[in-house]
Amino acid sequence: MEQLKDGDTSTKLKEISIAFASYHEVVLPHLKEEEELGLILARAYFTPKEMGAMVSKILEKAPDVELGSFIHDIGPDNFRKVFMVQEGIPFFVWYIAFKKKHAAFLRDFVAHSEAIKNGEPPKKAGGLFAGLFAKSTKV
Repeated sequence: MEQLKDGDTSTKLKEISIAFASYHEVVLPHLKEEEELGLILARAYFTPKEMGAMVSKILEKAPDVELGSFIHDIGPDNFRKVFMVQEGIPFFVWYIAFKKKHAAFLRDFVAHSEAIKNGEPPKKAGGLFAGLFAKSTKV
């Protein structure tokens, strides 16, 4: 992302806010339909073993932040105690793989979205919105 000049931050924040609102309007109905129709159809036409194989493929290939957002959304405890058990994932996989994916989401997304809401730089450098708060350099 480009470095912002003084005064450009609030304009950029408004643009990001509008983009997220548009994304929200498009994605939520799709996710609702997927939950209410797609999941039911998948369970009707595939055995639990077949579904488990598909879920495993998705989990293996999912980027850290993407899977971390899923974990965050359903809650880490619910993920460990319900989802992992339901999918037959051994408890230790949380410590080997899933915990770091959730941490990546907190670091690379949540920290930056909180910074945008609060109008202050994120606590740690890097991630999706790092350039938004970069100091402008005058030449």
